Amino acid sequence: ALAERLSQAIGAAGRGAAGRGSSDVGTPLGEGVNASLSAQLAQLYNAEEGGFSRGQQFPQESFLLWLLDHWRRTGDHAALGVALHSLKAIEAGGLHDHAGGGFHRYTVDVNWRTPHFEKMLYNQAQLTRAMVGGWQATGEAAFARAARRACAYVLAEMTVPDGPLAGAFFAAEDADSLDAEGQREEGAFYAWTPGQVRDAFAGEPDEAAWAIATLGIDQAPTIDAGAVAHLTPGATAGWGDGEWCRLDGVLERLKQARAVRARPIRDEKIIVGWNGLMIRALAEAGEALDAPDLTAAAARAGEAIWSELILDGRLVRLSAEGETREEGLLEDHAWYGLACLALFGATGNGTWRERALWCGEQAATRFAANNGRLRMAAADGPLGPVFEAQDGATPSGESAALELLARLARLEASPTLTAVAGRLVQALSPSLSQEPVARPDAVAAVRLLDGGESGLCRHLAAGAVRARLVRSGAADGTAVLHLVIAPGWTLAAPVGGDGGDETGTGGVEAISIAGAMADWPAGAPSDAGPVYRGSVAIPLRIARPVVTLTIQACGDGFCRAPEQALFRLG
Repeated sequence: ALAERLSQAIGAAGRGAAGRGSSDVGTPLGEGVNASLSAQLAQLYNAEEGGFSRGQQFPQESFLLWLLDHWRRTGDHAALGVALHSLKAIEAGGLHDHAGGGFHRYTVDVNWRTPHFEKMLYNQAQLTRAMVGGWQATGEAAFARAARRACAYVLAEMTVPDGPLAGAFFAAEDADSLDAEGQREEGAFYAWTPGQVRDAFAGEPDEAAWAIATLGIDQAPTIDAGAVAHLTPGATAGWGDGEWCRLDGVLERLKQARAVRARPIRDEKIIVGWNGLMIRALAEAGEALDAPDLTAAAARAGEAIWSELILDGRLVRLSAEGETREEGLLEDHAWYGLACLALFGATGNGTWRERALWCGEQAATRFAANNGRLRMAAADGPLGPVFEAQDGATPSGESAALELLARLARLEASPTLTAVAGRLVQALSPSLSQEPVARPDAVAAVRLLDGGESGLCRHLAAGAVRARLVRSGAADGTAVLHLVIAPGWTLAAPVGGDGGDETGTGGVEAISIAGAMADWPAGAPSDAGPVYRGSVAIPLRIARPVVTLTIQACGDGFCRAPEQALFRLG
């Protein structure tokens, strides 16, 4: 019923826009826009230090996520190299809070050493997603570890502990804290002197010396409070489990030692959109890292937002000091809607799919403008509607709404959803063609609408099948392909279940995998031959950089056309 209402509402919005001339909506995008964006990012790229600046360094997560998506779709290893170099610099540098997990907002120097110590919820979300992408591309432990630690930091320090919104997330932690003399000082909570590290390892001089050298505490401090813990980029490349375990032990001791310090002030506003970004990151990390605790935390937060911050059928923007304030913006609806879709993918619970559809309905109708675009706020300002001009530290609401509509269009196999997303693409086309670097999230959303998902976790067969390829992290190239088949649907299993004969019966194509050796589990017997139902786990040994999955989903006497999905691994 909700999907039907959404289709009707979007159709009505589309009819209102249909009378405009084509000059009002621009022209569809082509692949040239992606080539242009790739070239622009290559020019901005700092080949020596990573990142996209020669001065202060912001993580620029939208650039990193676009580059990873571009590589997954095209195999462009230059794009992957830019993303990985930048992610390694971020993971190793002072932007990363090595002792406590999570990431600061930006660094004041080009080598990622000295952060502005504020911690924003949206940075934790976006960098978690980027680190997960780096892990999926390479299997390098440092990326998965950084993502897990960022999630652990958010769950420990930025999560509402009790009350109606328990499980939702606070907005930020301040850069300043009190020093030993009780004076406010930026970075006082985070910085170290060699003497402080030795005190933390009293009676263990060798471990203290290793910690000081490994974390750069013996280097000249860049702030008055002391040195910022960091790793030398590339120094951990050959590390095994032993070295990582030793580092984790050292960092846990430092975390305990600094726990007696005055912690930075926490901004305890609960902003719906920022929560949406973090919920999505947790749900995606839970799938990619096979971490059900992260999925559960995402669902708890998502439920808190839905239960407490949708009032009288309207999404509010935030809760502060126990009071709900302001009407939700486009970005709140879009970011929370994408979070609901991520939770649907991670849990299979159709309630999240319905909630995502509701968010899509709100975005497409309440924020629609006569020029085919989506306004930042439902109500016009004194001079008319306000539109966002670019993506920044977060995707703009309009870019995120386009992604939400594109994902819903693919998931629902809905011509109506595809049409409304297409009209938004047309409206944005002139600006995206002229300056794609200003809107990387919108460019990625257009690609999603045209070509479908690109990651290692995705919906296939219009949502009938959820495929998830999980790397083991082992050097032997092993992985597991998890398939979740919706009730009422089946996949034809290879005859014999051993991969030796992948011919289906009854004209139905059996599931097949190219680029990896599959250890096929036995399929349930049926009149048409062995089939897979429900959840299936297929162990793989990766043989090539691209693994191609071919399926044909059947249900209620109807079979969809065979479908291929390419999973790219670095």
